Amino acid sequence: MNQEYVAGHIIFGLGLICGCVATVATAASKFSLVSQNSRSAEGHRPPAAFPWAAVVVVGAIPVVLALIAWSFSIYNLAVSGGTAA
Repeated sequence: MNQEYVAGHIIFGLGLICGCVATVATAASKFSLVSQNSRSAEGHRPPAAFPWAAVVVVGAIPVVLALIAWSFSIYNLAVSGGTAA
C-alpha cells in the first residue's frame, strides 16, 4: 500500500469529520433559544429558530456523511482481500 493512498484516505476521513463538526456547530448556534422555547406554549417556536427545512437538512448532513464513511470503510475492507498491511 503506497503512502499517497493512505494519506488520501486520512484526508478524506478528516473531511468527513469536519463536515459533521461544522454541522453540529451550526445547530449549536441556536442553543440559546432552548430557554425561550421551554417557556412558550406547546407548538410555538421562537421567531429566531431555524425554519423546518433547515432543521431537516442540518440533521441529515451528519447522517449522510456517516453513511458515506461506513460505505467507504466497508468497501475498502472488502477490496483489501483480508490482507494486513
